Amino acid sequence: MSLVLAVSFSIYFLGQDMFNMGTEKSFAQENARIAGDFITRDIRSAKGLSVDESVISSNNTEYYALLVSNGNLVKQVKEGGAVKSTVKVCPIDLIRFSASPDGMLHVDIEASEKKQKYELDFDVKLLNINLPDVSSDSEVIYYSKY
Repeated sequence: MSLVLAVSFSIYFLGQDMFNMGTEKSFAQENARIAGDFITRDIRSAKGLSVDESVISSNNTEYYALLVSNGNLVKQVKEGGAVKSTVKVCPIDLIRFSASPDGMLHVDIEASEKKQKYELDFDVKLLNINLPDVSSDSEVIYYSKY
């Protein structure tokens, strides 16, 4: 009887661990996809985009920054170099921006939930910019809108 109980409980706990692992992975995936959707919607129609804040701030009174701060994707609204407001989007670990050879913006996102990690990479077609000023991997991007 004790052998049957031991096997039954070990199968139960194994199933519980697998369920928890799947749940954690789905939360990490959800956060990465939320961040990806937000980035795509927010910068697709940008009129200026750069990894150099001075390039964007010199031509615009109000501009935006996307970056990871304290484990969250945040959008900062900036004016004259100072942060006017900050919006926390969702929890992610890392974000990297780079320009792809065809003039699109390439984005890499890493998100985790406890021990489970999820990576997402995608390209964003910028509607108003032919060649974005993103020469290398950057963890922050500055942009302006119409």
